[in-house]
Amino acid sequence: SDGTVKDVSASASTMFSVVSSTGLLLSGRKLTRDGMSTSGSIVVSGVHAGWWCDTNATVTLTSTPATVSTVLSLSGASSQVTFPVTLSGTSGVSSAFVGLGVRLSDNTVYNTVFDGSGGIVYGNLVSFSLDNTSPASVNSTTGEVTLLANHHALVTVTATAVSNSGVSGSDTFACNLSPGGGDVDLGSASGIPISPVGGSGTVDIDIRLNTDGKSLGGVDLEIYYDETIIEPVSASSGADWPGGTFVFTKNDPVGTILIGGSATSGVSKSAYRFGTIRFNVVGSGVVEVFGAVKKMSTYADSSGNVFSIGSPVASDASPRAFISGDLRTNGGARRRRSSGSFDYAERVRRASDVVTSKCSSTLPCDETACGGRRQSGDTNGDCVFDIDDVSYLQIYLAESIFDFSTTRGANIKATIADYQIAAMDVDRNGVINPTDTSVLARVNFKQLRFVRNLTVTPVEENSDGCLLTIRAEVLLKGDVADTSSQTEVYFDFAATSGEGGAAFETAFFGSTAKTGSVLSSVDKGSGQFGGIVSAASVGDGWYETSLYTPISQMNIGLSPIQKTLDGNMNTNSARSLAMFGSPSPPFRYSNAISVTFNDVSISIASGYNPNMLFDNSRSSNACFNLFDPVFTPATNVVHIPESLLTGSVVVDMNATDADAGYVTPASMGALAVAMESSELEYSIGYDNSSGLFVIDAASGVITLNGSLDYESGVTLFVLAVQVTDKGIATQRTNTSIVWIVVDDVNDNSPVFSGAPYTVSVRENATVSDAVASVVAWDVDTPILTFSIVSGNELGHFGLSSQTSGDIIVQSALDYESVTSYTLGVNVTDGLFEISTTVTINVIDVNDNAPTIANATVSMFENEPVGTILGTMNASDVDTGGNADLLFSLVSATFVNGADASSTVSVSNGGEVRTTSLFDYEDANTREVVITVIVRNTNLSPGGDVVSSVAVMRLSLQDRNDNTPVFDVMGVYSVSVL
Repeated sequence: SDGTVKDVSASASTMFSVVSSTGLLLSGRKLTRDGMSTSGSIVVSGVHAGWWCDTNATVTLTSTPATVSTVLSLSGASSQVTFPVTLSGTSGVSSAFVGLGVRLSDNTVYNTVFDGSGGIVYGNLVSFSLDNTSPASVNSTTGEVTLLANHHALVTVTATAVSNSGVSGSDTFACNLSPGGGDVDLGSASGIPISPVGGSGTVDIDIRLNTDGKSLGGVDLEIYYDETIIEPVSASSGADWPGGTFVFTKNDPVGTILIGGSATSGVSKSAYRFGTIRFNVVGSGVVEVFGAVKKMSTYADSSGNVFSIGSPVASDASPRAFISGDLRTNGGARRRRSSGSFDYAERVRRASDVVTSKCSSTLPCDETACGGRRQSGDTNGDCVFDIDDVSYLQIYLAESIFDFSTTRGANIKATIADYQIAAMDVDRNGVINPTDTSVLARVNFKQLRFVRNLTVTPVEENSDGCLLTIRAEVLLKGDVADTSSQTEVYFDFAATSGEGGAAFETAFFGSTAKTGSVLSSVDKGSGQFGGIVSAASVGDGWYETSLYTPISQMNIGLSPIQKTLDGNMNTNSARSLAMFGSPSPPFRYSNAISVTFNDVSISIASGYNPNMLFDNSRSSNACFNLFDPVFTPATNVVHIPESLLTGSVVVDMNATDADAGYVTPASMGALAVAMESSELEYSIGYDNSSGLFVIDAASGVITLNGSLDYESGVTLFVLAVQVTDKGIATQRTNTSIVWIVVDDVNDNSPVFSGAPYTVSVRENATVSDAVASVVAWDVDTPILTFSIVSGNELGHFGLSSQTSGDIIVQSALDYESVTSYTLGVNVTDGLFEISTTVTINVIDVNDNAPTIANATVSMFENEPVGTILGTMNASDVDTGGNADLLFSLVSATFVNGADASSTVSVSNGGEVRTTSLFDYEDANTREVVITVIVRNTNLSPGGDVVSSVAVMRLSLQDRNDNTPVFDVMGVYSVSVL
């Protein structure tokens, strides 16, 4: 009503409608060709808020060609398009649209063809493309650009006229991912995250975290970089870091940064400015940086509990890769494959009973819940060590200031276990203080190590080696044995002036290391006595120093000192720690200490206490006993007479010991061996059960302690003589075997056995036949001399030898001549002589034939049968049974040679009788020759019958036994007497 004119064509209250149309279509306010029409017209009416336009609009479609001649930005700039400077957000999710206008060949200008918000006024005019499709993608029709990855350079988006490829417009933008919940972003939040560098200068890389709506308590990150392009210098905490323990470790290993900390309060932000790392530029090119979350956790709640931030849950064993903080040129491809995980493995050597994962029970967990031995540094009781333990210790110390009076403090006090409190004393000085928080954090980030099991073996307990040995176990995070070459361990030795500090220091520097080394040039400052030794790695995480030392001292102070090196074998002050004792006075060593060695600097104005005290009451000098005593000769054979008097020297045992005056080589300290090691003491080990021998302990002279008797049968004594030195720590012993041979002395007379002797021998014994054995023995000697001294005048007997008592026949015997002999026999051992007799009775043998005489007898005829003609007489010089005789008839013959054996008989006794009548008138029988044999009843020595033969002649006498008969031939004359 006031005459003001307004454009209401775009108002929601304005409606357009087609009155008539050919070849054109109306959609909202937009007119388009109907298909491929090249001519036509359309009449459009309009109404606004119920008010119709007075006139209709007519639009005519003609076929006069018009093409895009210029692509315009939304601000009208030629050959440009409009796009955000930075495309940021989440990979594959975040996008933005290109905005542009065009000028046609007929000079018609359309300022907004693509409005930059996805709205398209006129389609089919342009197509869209990117010069790099790794960090982003574009829809060629709609112009929607989707973010894929970070990129180190600007990406160009181009709109090209469909009808004329020579007409285009473009714009550049940066691809920069933003962190999601629990993710870490590196570099600039807008624009290019990190631009390529050109060989010098510095570059700062910011670290931002997305705490996922939770209050950040602790974070442990591992960042990797190309050391040929950039080299880390320093790190500083960011604007959102509230304070607390903040640790930065570079080049461990080379190309790796460990950074993190434990906050004093919780802050929640999606772009938490955690810190900035400054790098020196050492090369030229693209800066590729990426990393992993090893731990991101909340600030402790009122119960003292913390929770992980981000998914999957990150841990040392399973780190979570950065997504938005992955600035590698191929990071996007890798990221899509891993889906946010990170390929991470570290070869470790840890004890098999040490757990590697958290317990699932309510904290604190006992050993059973842990399933094994918990890791060192486990202050929160979840069985493993990580940044949460640093946070727990930090909170514990904060609550202790208020005597655990807060709700959280009361919960901590009510549940904390003794092992947690023990784990909090990280530097092992008996006090829990903020230094322990710092040390624990530095262990977590590889700047320091756990040092435990500090042990001392003094010389008096190492008598075999005479070494003072100090050992400590050095462990990396997770109780991994430190077997690298990136750790150095030292031990500080100290003594007070009141305990002979100056002398102690002299002895200390007089020590020689077998393992490790004595830092001879180190001076700890005025009033400080002692020195530093370097330990050597001896395997499995153990570091050791062993010394040959003249130190003999009580209450020696000992403190371990550690220094670590990065992957370039460099160090800094954060990488060393002197692990002294309690930091509270009074100080055992009250003077200031100021010492620098091997890039380790220690300066304490107030003095210090040692980590521990130990005694080394015996020096290596006193311990050394390097040589065994040696006998000369090594063995002895000694002959002694059995007549040796008690107290006489048997043998002088001689031993020497090379320890006398010996000075050890330089490798063993060039120390003089204590004289006790060469002082010798002798003893008899075995076998002196008889007690016959004694030895002088000092001189080794063995004397006789009793009387000997060879004849007792014990003529050899074997003694093991021991010599032992008087070494203070150990004693060396050697043994010599002594054979003591008792020699016989002729102190006993020979003795006969069975004397006097009586034996018998047959008279027919041949020469050399044994007759008798005279047995004699002498306890002194088996060699005796025998002799026949009497009774052998005829020489019938002799000895088989002078050393034998065997008597033999020396000439023939004859019982019939001598029937018995008595010999006198003497025996001598050369000094003593004894005598005995041997009676030899000769046994008769039938060795003589009987003698028989011939006989002549006469008998009258007709004597009756059985008439004794006579008895044959026979005799035998043998005796006894050998003289028994037996007679028998051999033959009887008549004078005419006729057999007459039937006419006579001979009895055993030699009696001859008639067995028939004899008749004188038979002229042939008037004379009989009777042959008789006589025999011994015993056989001769040769087994033959011994006999003799004799003849009895029988003459027959006539008897007037016939009547005269006259011869018929004549007359007889008879005379009668």
